[in-house]
Amino acid sequence: MQPMAVAERGSITSSLRSERVDLVWLGRADPVFSFQVLSKGRILFCRDPDRLNARELEARHRFSDYRLYLERRRRWRTDGLPT
Repeated sequence: MQPMAVAERGSITSSLRSERVDLVWLGRADPVFSFQVLSKGRILFCRDPDRLNARELEARHRFSDYRLYLERRRRWRTDGLPT
């Protein structure tokens, strides 16, 4: 997938009348960021709603797994407990 051209990004920002636009390739984003984008962001274009739903479910599962990892790591660091 090619990076978005400056002209394309300019077209999007002018259509939305805002410079506050971030475009994210969810399949390559880390679990926390993907989850935040899907739960708090706004979908501008969706070609396949079923695929979007599957991506959201995958992001929620990845986030949940990652959160468990972080909790175990925190416990190990603070309490010296094995993970």
